[in-house]
Amino acid sequence: MIARALFRAHQLRKIGHGQMYLVEREWLSDGRVMQRTNEGRPDIEDEWKQIRHWSDLEAERANTARAGWESDYTSATSVTRAISSSRLTSGPCSRHSRSRRASPAR
Repeated sequence: MIARALFRAHQLRKIGHGQMYLVEREWLSDGRVMQRTNEGRPDIEDEWKQIRHWSDLEAERANTARAGWESDYTSATSVTRAISSSRLTSGPCSRHSRSRRASPAR
């Protein structure tokens, strides 16, 4: 059985003035928590390392948010929920743009 990511999060960490790196974590369906660090070198692929196990995903989400991690959406339902709650319009496809295009020219 292949474990799939149920939850993902990332955190941008600062080393010093102008030096930052990205830390990514994945909570897998088999209970493992995996982490990798991206130091900004595009030619190197950092491997995922197991850092611990989880048992309560909702508690993990809450602890992650409290610790300053940013959540990445992994399921289609989460993405749909995020898009539907967003107040952004898609530019020319917005309701106001269509109504202006549909009106006759003067």
